[in-house]
Amino acid sequence: MIKLHSWHKLVEDRPMEHVRRRRIVGQQAMISEIRLTKGCHVPLHSHVNEQFVILLAGRARFQVGDETCVMEEGQVLEVPANVPHSCTAEEDC
Repeated sequence: MIKLHSWHKLVEDRPMEHVRRRRIVGQQAMISEIRLTKGCHVPLHSHVNEQFVILLAGRARFQVGDETCVMEEGQVLEVPANVPHSCTAEEDC
């Protein structure tokens, strides 16, 4: 069955202060657009499905398991299922 989504019509939620996101959660994967205010920290957490994060602007530091990376505008991060991860915005994203 085809499921077609309009990204800009998805409801934007605010799971915590200084965080806005849109996402689609499937049975095995999730794709997320996140917008963070500089300095915002999303604490360590995990999901039962893979997560794909698209950073449309700015710069953010992600910890995924034991590894750390810095994401920049236009990059997509793949986070495996059940792997703890966190994020800190180094710039407005």
